[in-house]
Amino acid sequence: MQLTGNLKLKKPDNTDIVDIADINGNMDILDSEVIKRANLAETNAKNASLPRTGGEISGALAVTGQVWVGKTATYGGTSALTLPIGDSDTGLHWTGDGGLEFYSNNIAAMRLAGQSVQYKDSSGNWQSFAEVKKAIFLPRSTDLNNIVHEGEYYNPLNDDAATMPNVPLHLSFHLKVSRHAGINQVFTTYATEAHMLRIFTRNYYNGWSPWSEILTSYNRPNIRNIHRSTGGPSGGADGDVWHQYE
Repeated sequence: MQLTGNLKLKKPDNTDIVDIADINGNMDILDSEVIKRANLAETNAKNASLPRTGGEISGALAVTGQVWVGKTATYGGTSALTLPIGDSDTGLHWTGDGGLEFYSNNIAAMRLAGQSVQYKDSSGNWQSFAEVKKAIFLPRSTDLNNIVHEGEYYNPLNDDAATMPNVPLHLSFHLKVSRHAGINQVFTTYATEAHMLRIFTRNYYNGWSPWSEILTSYNRPNIRNIHRSTGGPSGGADGDVWHQYE
């Protein structure tokens, strides 16, 4: 009796008596090998088409359905999913249903919170883009020298303003910050009485300038007329200015 070269199936010679057990044994070997080789072919096809534990994908990749990104410790925790883009500290960070943070150099610079897109202000607080045009509250003890980002700010309490370094007056205020070659601040008091409405401005360029008060219709000099004369002043009315010349 001879055997096949690969699977070693039994091949009776012409003079051998055919044994049913030999035939059944050959069938069992064939059945086992068919399944084994089908599974191996499927595994090889998967490994060849898409790296599963490392490697690179070149060319365009079309995906139908959802893409799930594994949990990692990137961006400070393992409770959420992370998609680094380019390197390990820049990318997207899923924080839960309706929450997505945008990271740059391991810092969350912007996020999607529910249906609100938010950004971090100069104090590190989350602000909604819907609120960009609204003035930002400045808490007690805020140093106005540090308010250098463009925008509008305020504090409604005189007691709070009294704790703040570098305010021109210890009165509740609105502050507008603008850019030029450096930085400009305009400080306006909240008072509605004419004698309490005060406006100050200053610039920053390699250091802050002193506050300068802007004249209003209330605190400007009350000049009515300017007279020029070679003699001393005579006549006129309150508010007139005399200029004597030779």
